[in-house]
Amino acid sequence: MLSVPLYSALTPDILSRKILYCSFDVPLSAHVPFGFLFYLHTFFQDEGMPHMADSLNVAAPPVHLADVVRDLKRALKPDLYERLIEHSFYYAPSYLPLFQFAEQLRRPLTNLTLMDWEDDTIKERFAKFMGKYYSDNDLPEILDRIGKYLKKSSQ
Repeated sequence: MLSVPLYSALTPDILSRKILYCSFDVPLSAHVPFGFLFYLHTFFQDEGMPHMADSLNVAAPPVHLADVVRDLKRALKPDLYERLIEHSFYYAPSYLPLFQFAEQLRRPLTNLTLMDWEDDTIKERFAKFMGKYYSDNDLPEILDRIGKYLKKSSQ
């Protein structure tokens, strides 16, 4: 009888997807910032600030982009900052509200895990959070975009 190791049927792609979904400590913030960083880079390029755009690419790995955005609130003209936030809901993964929501959960390192996100209670709490702080935005669309982004990231 030919013996085939169980792991031989698992390609690296399938294995990485299984590990990503099954891991209890994979924070959403490990996936979403890359899309948000791309948005910030494009936003500042479009606004004629290529050096700011490039600076964010260099600084991004060791810092939370949400903290950078908080500092930008103090540094940018109010109309430019408002445009930055408003456009982020259309052109980027919903990183800012996810990060801020995770902060309110008082999780260590503001981790909101993929497992947490699958919990309907967490999604209900997120909906209340969005209603309180981002009521002008379309919640079903945001939830759909988060779901699509996470699905795409895990493939």
